[in-house]
Amino acid sequence: MSSDESLIDELLAGKHRALARVITKIENRSPGYRDL
Repeated sequence: MSSDESLIDELLAGKHRALARVITKIENRSPGYRDL
């Protein structure tokens, strides 16, 4: 499982830190952010 997949799994589980990491990834336009 990739780190993005596990991040999405955590996000769907309702973990607030995962939401923060997703937002940061999008704001910083990190590689792969559009695939989220």
